[in-house]
Amino acid sequence: MSANGDRMGWLLAELRDDLPGIERAESGLVAPYDTRYGVLSVRIEWDDEVGSIRLAVPLAPPIGTGAPFFNWCLTMNEQYWD
Repeated sequence: MSANGDRMGWLLAELRDDLPGIERAESGLVAPYDTRYGVLSVRIEWDDEVGSIRLAVPLAPPIGTGAPFFNWCLTMNEQYWD
């Protein structure tokens, strides 16, 4: 088994109680996470280039929003994360 497989296997075992439905995927681990706003998809991947775990939770914009909300997100990202 590869080092990536060992890491993901260990992480899978650690997260089973906290993320019901977590499973292996080609890119790493994937789990549905039910919130009061809907189900989110949690993705966990190992990045060999930098030797770290990448956690992604794609969020859809609120219903009825469009480009203005996207622009607001980009503005907030630039202002507060840089």
